[in-house]
Amino acid sequence: MKAWQGVLFLPVGVMAAGVGYGLIRRAIDSLDIWSPPRSQAKGVAALPIVAPITKMAMPMQTRIAIVELFGPIHGGAKVGEYVHLLESLRGDRKVRAVILEIDSPGGSAPASEYLYRTVSRLAREKPVIAFIRGIGASGAYMISCGATKIVALPSSIIGSIGVISINPVMKDLLKRLGIDMAVSKSGPYKDMGAFYRHATEDEQKKQQKLIDQFFENFVDLVAEARSMPTKTVRKYATGEVFIGKQAKEYGLVDEIGDMEMAIDLAAQLGNVPRRVIYARPRRPLLQRFFSRFSASFVDEVSAGLERQIGGYVYYRSSAG
Repeated sequence: MKAWQGVLFLPVGVMAAGVGYGLIRRAIDSLDIWSPPRSQAKGVAALPIVAPITKMAMPMQTRIAIVELFGPIHGGAKVGEYVHLLESLRGDRKVRAVILEIDSPGGSAPASEYLYRTVSRLAREKPVIAFIRGIGASGAYMISCGATKIVALPSSIIGSIGVISINPVMKDLLKRLGIDMAVSKSGPYKDMGAFYRHATEDEQKKQQKLIDQFFENFVDLVAEARSMPTKTVRKYATGEVFIGKQAKEYGLVDEIGDMEMAIDLAAQLGNVPRRVIYARPRRPLLQRFFSRFSASFVDEVSAGLERQIGGYVYYRSSAG
């Protein structure tokens, strides 16, 4: 076999510390050998090396990544951060399986489906285990359906397959405050769902039609992901929630267990040791500045303002 011969330069102190062997293996693996200029050669040990020209690859430290999905699911930057995180795990060769730890009542319909599709894309390339430790309802349950398997605690809350639209009406409050609204619009439905007036009968029909379309999309998605007849899913899609044991009987989850079971399942399906890391989205400046409690409070206030500004459609349970 042909061999590569050269000299590896290492600081003398490094060799004295007894860590030279690992560095040598890394150098051989990358074949990136540096020769210091004479001005920097003092205190450098020159080690002659003879190694096969084929790479001596170091063992890859494969692992299982745990991603936490807690609290209401809002749109905007937060969902984008999770999508970016999951996509990065999809391309990470060291991560052989992913556990999605869920405790959420759901939230925004578009945001929930966006995360569901991202999880599904990840699950097509490596095992994804959704572990519902508390609440996995509505939009959060939708997201879990994108996983390879769903594990739930016996007492967890599962389901709430349904849609809700919330439109606050502040007409009377504005009247008491002496505030009138002047509106100019391009079409009769441009301010449909506005908080300063009640919806007309025609608008209510259109709103209900929209809700029905979101609902049908939810039912079809669960039926396809869980390999269940649409008729069966519709039977459980009343908006009600079920405890974990009951959800397993209905085919809404695969296994009843805890995080240890989820890790065992991920290790088995991913053919990877039980080596676990936690992968979290990069925290924005606001959350780095404030404490965890303050950041959660800010999230809730922001979501509340969104709801007050206009009507939104939610895959969300009142259980959370």
